[in-house]
Amino acid sequence: MQENEADEALMHRVQSGNQGAYRVLVQRHAARYHSLIYRYTQNSALTDDVLQEAFVKLWTKPHLFDGSKAKFTTWFHRVCVNGALDEGRRKRFEAIPEDFDVASHDIAADEQIIQDQTAQHVRTLVKKLPPRQRMAVTLSYLEDMSNKAGAAAMDIKLKAFESLLARARKSLQSKLNQDLNR
Repeated sequence: MQENEADEALMHRVQSGNQGAYRVLVQRHAARYHSLIYRYTQNSALTDDVLQEAFVKLWTKPHLFDGSKAKFTTWFHRVCVNGALDEGRRKRFEAIPEDFDVASHDIAADEQIIQDQTAQHVRTLVKKLPPRQRMAVTLSYLEDMSNKAGAAAMDIKLKAFESLLARARKSLQSKLNQDLNR
C-alpha cells in the first residue's frame, strides 16, 4: 500500500510516472515544507507559489532525485530551500500584512508589548541578513533542524553552515547592541 511506503520507494514510483505515489508524497509533506518556506518568506501567497513550484519540479523532474545520495526529505528540503532563496533574490514590493485591518480586542500587558516589539525587531533584522545567512537561521532556529540537516538542506558542508550561523548571530548581536545604545 502506497500510504505506508517509504518516501524513497514512492519517489521510485514517481520516476516511473505513478500519479498515486506523487499524490501520497504531496499529502505527506506539503504542510511541513509549507511551514519551512513560510518561515523564510513571511508571505502566504509567495509561500504557496514556491511550494507549488517545488512539487511541480518533483513531478516533472523526478530523475533529479538519487536515493543513493540522499533521503527524499533531504533532497526535497534542498529543492524548497533553493526555491525560497531564488524568490528572495527577486525584487518585490512589500505586501500589506494579511491581518492589517483586524482590531485586537485583547488588552496586552506592557511586558507582552515589549516582547512583541522585540520579536518583531529581531524578525526585521533577520530579514535584512544576506539570503544564505537568513536561510541558515530559518532552518536552525525556526525549523529546529540540526546543523547537519540544515547543511544538507542547503547542499553545503557542515562547517560552511556553521559559519553562516556564526556570522548571522554576530551580525544580529551587533545590530541589537547598536539599537540598544541609541
